Amino acid sequence: MSWSDAVKGLVADAEQTALPGLVQNLLGAEGLQAILGKLRDAGLGDQVASWLNSSRANLPISVDQLRAALGDEQIRSIATSLGLPIDAVLDGLAKYLPQAAAAAAPEAAPQPGS
Repeated sequence: MSWSDAVKGLVADAEQTALPGLVQNLLGAEGLQAILGKLRDAGLGDQVASWLNSSRANLPISVDQLRAALGDEQIRSIATSLGLPIDAVLDGLAKYLPQAAAAAAPEAAPQPGS
C-alpha cells in the first residue's frame, strides 16, 4: 500500500467516524427527531426504524426521498444555516443521516405525536 493510499484510508475512516456525529450535533436532538418524524410520515418508517434498531442493518435513503419528505423549504433552511449548497446538504444527509440517527438512538426516536 502506498503512502497516499494509507492517507486516503485514514481520511475515509475519520469521515465515517466524525461526520455522523457532526450531522447529529448540527441538527440537535429535537431537529433530528423532527426530521425522522417527517420521514416516517412520508412513508419511510422502515428506513427510520432500521436506523434506530441496533440489531438491524441501516436501510439507505436517497436524495429524492429526502427531498420529497422534507420539502424544499426545510432543505433550503438547513442549507442556509450551514452555508452549503442544497445538493451538498442532500448528499450529506443521504449518506450520514442513518448513522447519525443510529448514534443518537433512543433520544432521536420520534416521540408519539411529533
